[in-house]
Amino acid sequence: MQYIRAKVSGATYFFTVNLANRTNGILIKQIDILRDAIQIAKTKYPFKIYCSEFISAVGISWM
Repeated sequence: MQYIRAKVSGATYFFTVNLANRTNGILIKQIDILRDAIQIAKTKYPFKIYCSEFISAVGISWM
């Protein structure tokens, strides 16, 4: 798959991530691993996250 990336300084982006099996609560169960991965990415490619939420069949988790 080839992704198109706009390289606009100061731009704001919105994106959604879904699991193939949306009832699988893996993103909520492994939230600490996801947070660590985001911090590693932010170190290499500086960016800001203004708001995020994770919705699953189990519940909602705010980051």
